[in-house]
Amino acid sequence: MTACRPDEGRHGQLVRAAIRHRPQCGALQLFADRLRGVADALDPYLVCTQILDAVVDLAHQLREHRQVARRIALGVSFSGGSSMSRTLAEPSASTDDLRDATMAVFERLGLERARVRGVSVRLEHGVDVTGAPQQLSLDPGRENSRRLDPVADRVNARLGPGTVTRDALAHRRHSA
Repeated sequence: MTACRPDEGRHGQLVRAAIRHRPQCGALQLFADRLRGVADALDPYLVCTQILDAVVDLAHQLREHRQVARRIALGVSFSGGSSMSRTLAEPSASTDDLRDATMAVFERLGLERARVRGVSVRLEHGVDVTGAPQQLSLDPGRENSRRLDPVADRVNARLGPGTVTRDALAHRRHSA
């Protein structure tokens, strides 16, 4: 067994000089939204549209802070309370990926006539964009969708929120 002093060798020189090989990343933020308009809702469609709005807003916040999420947690409180989470296939800030994962969790809940008292959506295990791997896609529709998210964010920042929306989400914004 060999005991080494920490100030010996190359590692010791780096420690003394306070040089770090790994870049420091900023504190990861928690992105969460507690939905206010869902108190005592019986209509699953109303709950679903509120959740989709929250996911779109959280995805925008992720991209704005240059982070991606690994896990999405959907908390639904009934009279007893329930919470479910889903790990994403890859870290993502794409609105489509986050929306699909959230809807998969929501559908697993199987709400039909349950009285929903409250809903919260939380993005967890955030990673800085530069440190996250990105899977190349051979699906041109998915690639175009990923490229469209930052463009929509810039247009909405310049002309006001809700100016550019996805076609799947547009009917809710204009009907309200």
